[in-house]
Amino acid sequence: MKYLSKALFVLILLIFVGCSSSDDSDGNNLSTNNSMSIVVEGVTYTFDTFIGIKTFDNIEVLGSNGNDENFYFRFNENGVIDNASFYSSDFSDPFDFTSSYFWADGMFDLNNLSIDYDNMVVNADVNGILFEDPFTIADGGSVSLDSGSFNIVYIENPNAVVDVFLDATVNGQSYESVKTGQTGGFFYGTDIALTGYSDKEYDIAIGFNPQNTVAGTYNFSSGNEVEKVLVSRYNPFTDEYVEYSTSGTLVIEETVTGFTSYIRGTFNLTASDGAGDVLDISGGEFFLVY
Repeated sequence: MKYLSKALFVLILLIFVGCSSSDDSDGNNLSTNNSMSIVVEGVTYTFDTFIGIKTFDNIEVLGSNGNDENFYFRFNENGVIDNASFYSSDFSDPFDFTSSYFWADGMFDLNNLSIDYDNMVVNADVNGILFEDPFTIADGGSVSLDSGSFNIVYIENPNAVVDVFLDATVNGQSYESVKTGQTGGFFYGTDIALTGYSDKEYDIAIGFNPQNTVAGTYNFSSGNEVEKVLVSRYNPFTDEYVEYSTSGTLVIEETVTGFTSYIRGTFNLTASDGAGDVLDISGGEFFLVY
């Protein structure tokens, strides 16, 4: 589920719907009056210009004000967090604090999520920590978003083409990707790993070779280098990964290399970090573009 940059997100909405401040409520379900406010380090910020867009099961909202202060939030309809960002669009006095790229759920909370699909309105509360460096959060400063809430009318993304995802069940809990990443595969004939990032501390990736991997069923173990599922756990405070040994079954249903390259399939496996943490990963499905 590909990540839309804040700039691209704003451009799409300006082209198709422009910015809105408020609308009349229909008296049923959620109000269609747009609103957003946040409290950061004890200071309240309110917004009067709003944007909302839904792409497949992902939702993005943006609130802006006349002081060039903005709050952007991307998540899916089941409450899985991708990105929260409090930033200034004033280039003379810039700031940008963002939720951790990895394991966002460990440091940022989305609560009381409600979606009115008939009136296309989303409502929720948020709070957590935002960082200057969302990739290695120990390297920079941070701010506390003490509380926040929004009620935003959204539109369906008219440019949505393909739903990219990697979803599974990990020890009985849902794992839903909200963004993807690629490692390797930038030169012909080299192996590639495509990761579907959720907001959990674990990451799940599909390892294959675009030129050599074909559709079929692959039984893999820790000795395999490709045609396998990769699992890791990231510690953002130390910028270190723990790699898990994995064994299981990967079914490649289709792999296409061309103008738009993609791979899709299913998987089931067991993953262990060698120190007592064992993950039972079942019902995995993916459609990933590279």
